[in-house]
Amino acid sequence: MLWSAWQAARQRDRGGRTLDWDHWRAGIGICLILFMAWLFSENRRAFPVRIVATGLGIQFTLALLLLKVPLARAGLLRLNAVVDALTKATRAGTGFVFGYVGGGTAPFAVTNPEGLTSFAFAILPMVIVISALAALLWYWRVLSVVVHALSFGLRKIMGIG
Repeated sequence: MLWSAWQAARQRDRGGRTLDWDHWRAGIGICLILFMAWLFSENRRAFPVRIVATGLGIQFTLALLLLKVPLARAGLLRLNAVVDALTKATRAGTGFVFGYVGGGTAPFAVTNPEGLTSFAFAILPMVIVISALAALLWYWRVLSVVVHALSFGLRKIMGIG
C-alpha cells in the first residue's frame, strides 16, 4: 500500500505529463534478460544481435497490432471468449465428477473459499482438457499447418532454420 502511494505521488514529471512506470520496468526487465542471455552464452562474440533485434521487433509489432488495431483486438477477444467457455465447461465437468472437491457446490457453509481449491481436482483437469484438445488438433493436422506456417514466416523474416 505504501509502495502504490509512493508511485502515485511520483506519477507526474515536471512537464505535467503522466509517466508510466510499468512500461519502464518492463523495458528494464527485457534489457536485463537480454544482458543475462549474453552474459551466460558460451561464445559472446557470436551472440546473434540481428536475430534478437528482429525477434524483439516482431514481438513489439505483434503487441501493437493486437492492442491497437480494432479488428485484431476483436479477434483476440473472441479467442479469449473461447478459452473462457472452455474453462467454464471444464469446471462444470470437474464439479460434476468430483463434487465440491472439484469446484462444485459445497454441502456445508464455506468459511474460507481460497482453501477449497485443490490443485489435483481443480487445476489439473484443465491441463488435461487443453492437452487432449492439442492432441486432437495435431491429429487433425491443424496444429501442424499452423506450426509450419509460423516456422516458414520466421525463417524468411529472421533468417533462422
